[in-house]
Amino acid sequence: MSHDIFAESSATLEGGAYRTDSMMPIDRTPRVAIVHDWLVTYAGAERVLEQMIACFPQADIFSLVDFVEDRKFLQGKRATTSFIQKLPFARKKYRAYLPLMPLAIEQLDLSAYDLVISSSHAVAKGVLTGPDQVHISYVHSPIRYAWDLQHQYLAQSNLTRGLRSIMARVILHYIRNWDCRTANSVDHFVANSHFIARRIKKVYQRRADVIFPPVDVQSFVVGEQKEDFYLTASRMVPYKKIDLIVEAFSRMPGKRLVVIGDGPEMKSIRAKAGPNIEILGYQPFAVLHDHMRRAKAFVFAAEEDFGIAPVEAQACGTPVIAFGKGGVLETVRELGQPHPTGLFFREQTVPAVVAAVREFEAHAGRFSALDCRTNAERFSITTFHERFMRYVEHAMPGATRHGGGEGLHGNDAASGGPQTKAEAAPVRVLALDQGGGLDQAEASLLSVASRLKDSLEFVLFDDGPFRLALEEAGVAVDVLDAPVLRGMTNARRLPRSQTLAGMASLVRETARRARHVDVIYANTPRAMVVGALAGMIARRPVVWHLRKSTAAYPLGRVQRVALKWCARIALARAIADSAASKEAFEAFMKASRLRIDIVDEASSAPSMADAAVSAILGEAALR
Repeated sequence: MSHDIFAESSATLEGGAYRTDSMMPIDRTPRVAIVHDWLVTYAGAERVLEQMIACFPQADIFSLVDFVEDRKFLQGKRATTSFIQKLPFARKKYRAYLPLMPLAIEQLDLSAYDLVISSSHAVAKGVLTGPDQVHISYVHSPIRYAWDLQHQYLAQSNLTRGLRSIMARVILHYIRNWDCRTANSVDHFVANSHFIARRIKKVYQRRADVIFPPVDVQSFVVGEQKEDFYLTASRMVPYKKIDLIVEAFSRMPGKRLVVIGDGPEMKSIRAKAGPNIEILGYQPFAVLHDHMRRAKAFVFAAEEDFGIAPVEAQACGTPVIAFGKGGVLETVRELGQPHPTGLFFREQTVPAVVAAVREFEAHAGRFSALDCRTNAERFSITTFHERFMRYVEHAMPGATRHGGGEGLHGNDAASGGPQTKAEAAPVRVLALDQGGGLDQAEASLLSVASRLKDSLEFVLFDDGPFRLALEEAGVAVDVLDAPVLRGMTNARRLPRSQTLAGMASLVRETARRARHVDVIYANTPRAMVVGALAGMIARRPVVWHLRKSTAAYPLGRVQRVALKWCARIALARAIADSAASKEAFEAFMKASRLRIDIVDEASSAPSMADAAVSAILGEAALR
């Protein structure tokens, strides 16, 4: 069935479900609810919850159970809980009530709230919300033990045979069905890593934006003088694979390993430890920090959704030796990348760990404490706040400008009176670029993006070094995989239905983002075509930056016709990098009355060129 992408000015097709995106900015302090699965400890998910509360201190908290003792991270708040809170043995055996959790989470009444934020690794995303509420679900992972890790969970729980195994499999089948069904009621999915975003796509058939979890890197101090020992630190449970690391170092008696942590596997791990391995058990933060600063490398063998410990180690200036799967692939730069901060082993086996340690020692001089620290700062609490608040503001305009925090554009109330659009906030810009490479054009665009990073979000249609450079500059960036654009120079070889469907999907996703900005800024011809179509749908002005003569672009006849049509119909302004580029484009367009400004980056100071581009974008937004 064909779908007219121009018919989507009031609704978008996202993950198979239609939802309206024409929400007007809220004109009062929003009522915010934050939903967490269960409150029993302070771990990775709770660190994210802590910062969500910091972003929205006025929010009310909801959870299946609340038995946490140290309530500082909750700012003293008490959660509204479900009926499981009062069931027998719930304090210690709350997980045993898994079959009741879908029912319990649906009984929490959130009808009084404008914005619902769920922090979910189990069932929190399943809360019931209405059509006038916005539900943003920050997913640490879909329910691991119900999906791809089911067989591992059953084996570790001795539930592979017998009646108990059958019952467990039936319950998990029911959980999976419920989990899929409730995904349809979430308006916006946020994943804590690209790894989890792929899992969300696999399980729910929904796309998820990525906002990395907050890591308190400011609490860690770089240690440049490393000592002759390796470190691992974790709770001693099976999937952390501490036993694997200990066994590997037992086979390397000349290399010292320090192990920090406690848990149910402590006894078996001690039994495997050789004389070169020191097991300290649980230690306070000061001891962990001291060892992280002094260790020559941090060893990490788990497959984690994100993995906070490797980032903390890098914050101490310590490189990482890690199992190359999961979120760690996004937090550690391996050998072969600029400014490496660690290396990976590809199998969870003793020989693989041993080989990785030896490889590390052969290349130890290539790792810099400063590079490690710089990489870790990409995941700071400040960065999380900025990106999360920006995301919420885009999902629900006005949600971050009233009460709570300052939001994306600051506190409007501070001005003492009504403001014009130009005075109220910086112009919000959606920047588009096709390639993932980092050449002269992207370097110039990076400079503009860095200048506007507080009010700009970036969308790339291909991954690569440019994304990494944008993230390092603190620019919010997302990648939309677009094979249809990569194949446009050979479009005749692609099936027409595939080309049209791919382009429609790309335009749809871009238009969804464009509804929450003031202007679209395109950097390449194909990005301009996508931006122009999205701009017509979202009714946003489009500015195209011409960085070379139009004739120099490798476009086919169909693409050139599309380029000319989109430029005539949808462009508000164009920026040319030289007089020659402007003249070539005017000749290409012939009778066009489009205004083209020249910003000659070659003869202007970078700051002046960036300021000129910013001014043009602002003028286009107010058109």
